[in-house]
Amino acid sequence: MNSEEEQPQQPQRPQEPEVPDDAIEVAQVQYAWLWSSWWLLAIVVIIFAVGVFPDPFTPAVLVFVIVIPKYWQWRRTRYYLTEEALIYQRGGILQTRRYLIPFNRLKDTRARFGMFGRALGFQHVDIMLENGAIATLVYVPAQMDIADYFQKRMGGATEDSPEEDDADEPAADGEKS
Repeated sequence: MNSEEEQPQQPQRPQEPEVPDDAIEVAQVQYAWLWSSWWLLAIVVIIFAVGVFPDPFTPAVLVFVIVIPKYWQWRRTRYYLTEEALIYQRGGILQTRRYLIPFNRLKDTRARFGMFGRALGFQHVDIMLENGAIATLVYVPAQMDIADYFQKRMGGATEDSPEEDDADEPAADGEKS
């Protein structure tokens, strides 16, 4: 075989975006890894209490298998906010990936608190992209108004949101706001 023959090329992984020094780093709230797996842990506890597992070793292994991946995912997940883009860093046990989402590709954003979000201090932020896809930033600290941050950088107001000039003016007497 000739060494100059072309070898089939492996698809190259795209270059991951670099995080600028002036980016705002947003981490998920402290116990997000536990909140996202509480129902699985509850099932293991109930099954153990009922007596399905004769020994405590099996439920301990199950708890370990459930909690450790969630914990590592939480530790490595970050949202970096710049003036022009969101860099979404998704963590895992073996690798971490970064995704660049320019603000000019955003169509709309929405913050949701869910059933316990306000009480526990977190929100989920849905980002609607121009291609129809929806990305959700989960367990974002509630005190951070990330949806508003995105709205201000998307290039103006959306159809569902009032114009910025109107939002700053107080309503005239007799008008409902």
